[in-house]
Amino acid sequence: MVGLAGVLMRGGDPEGAEALYRKAVEAGDADWSAHASSLLGDVLEGKGDVAGATAAWQRVIDSRSPEWAGPTFISLVNLLDSQGDIGGLRAACVTGAALDNPDAPYALFSARAAARVPGRHRWRARGLAAGHRCGM
Repeated sequence: MVGLAGVLMRGGDPEGAEALYRKAVEAGDADWSAHASSLLGDVLEGKGDVAGATAAWQRVIDSRSPEWAGPTFISLVNLLDSQGDIGGLRAACVTGAALDNPDAPYALFSARAAARVPGRHRWRARGLAAGHRCGM
């Protein structure tokens, strides 16, 4: 299913690909489900469905899939960063560290970089005042 969904995406049918990715997620095989959920997040992000992409990617991260959790974590952090979601980046850092995800420091780096953007300094100050361990 995942392969066919990829063919549909390349052929310009994101709706068909999305439907197949959703079926593959529900099929039950842990590795294929994580793979499909990661790609589903990509499709949803492309459609502008930030909440859907975040949910799809979070499922993969929570699964701790050895092959898909790390790259999917990076996708989630990049999305949060592009949205200017300092709180989401902070949460990703904490969650990533709790799940022993070796890419957790990337969320910290992104959060700190985003906090330096003019107009966002109040988020950094609020996070530091609250004692968040990811520096936000």
